[in-house]
Amino acid sequence: MTLLTSKEDIHSFISSITNPWLEIEDNQGVFEIRCLGENKTPLYRFFSTSQIAEACDYANSMNELRYNLYMTINPVSAYSKLRGKSSKDENILRTHYNFADADDTAGLAGLTKLCSTVQPDIIIITGLVPYERRHAYWRLHEPCDNLMAWSAVQKTIASKFKTDKTVSNPSRIMRVPGTISFPPKRKQARGYITEIVTLGEAW
Repeated sequence: MTLLTSKEDIHSFISSITNPWLEIEDNQGVFEIRCLGENKTPLYRFFSTSQIAEACDYANSMNELRYNLYMTINPVSAYSKLRGKSSKDENILRTHYNFADADDTAGLAGLTKLCSTVQPDIIIITGLVPYERRHAYWRLHEPCDNLMAWSAVQKTIASKFKTDKTVSNPSRIMRVPGTISFPPKRKQARGYITEIVTLGEAW
């Protein structure tokens, strides 16, 4: 079966993540699309909120070259584009979402428990084989510019609900739905397969 990317899902996700930025008058920030693949040189580009269609085209074209597609969830200072490097924590302006990554069965059980109490605003299904894996996003009522406090909340979520503990730094990149996931050989050996990353329904 041939897997096809979904530009609609790519656009919907990026728009949802960046929509809160439009409420910021000064220095809305940009987002980074990062392309990673086994035995491939990492590639990345920065886009503003007015360039979402262009970002979708870029993500789609890179995915066709068998790159895995990720993006920064928190807004990056536009000045970072001048550095010629990918985003770092010190380049993040603020946060608009908390999020979690359930990448194993224990994490999915924990995330399911959390989401039964606090319904997420965005759900991503990153794969189903060898077991279901999900991301969940909760939009903050107000932007948070205290990145240390935000990271502390991220770590608490991961610790309490057994989700991925690395998903706690401000410049964390997350997988883009609507794109195809190409697992490296080490994951293929553990049963992972090439799958489409999808937007999920309510928990």
